Amino acid sequence: MNRDLRKFARQTNVQLIGGGLLGLFILGDGLILFFYGLPAAIFGLLCIILGLIPIVMIYPNSTSDIFCQQFHSGTVMIVTELT
Repeated sequence: MNRDLRKFARQTNVQLIGGGLLGLFILGDGLILFFYGLPAAIFGLLCIILGLIPIVMIYPNSTSDIFCQQFHSGTVMIVTELT
């Protein structure tokens, strides 16, 4: 039995981010729709999408430029930049 902890961590992060976004869109916008109606829900959806654009633009750059190495003591230290 092969335990690839990096693969497990990557899958867990994807599941957590996906669940959070799904909850944000369905639960958050659903509550806006329920309490305030369709025009407010459409505007809420627009605001959510516009609010996520900077995060989506920043995230790939931060993960490709810097990598971290975890030491045995449990501390994480930024080692170097790839570019």
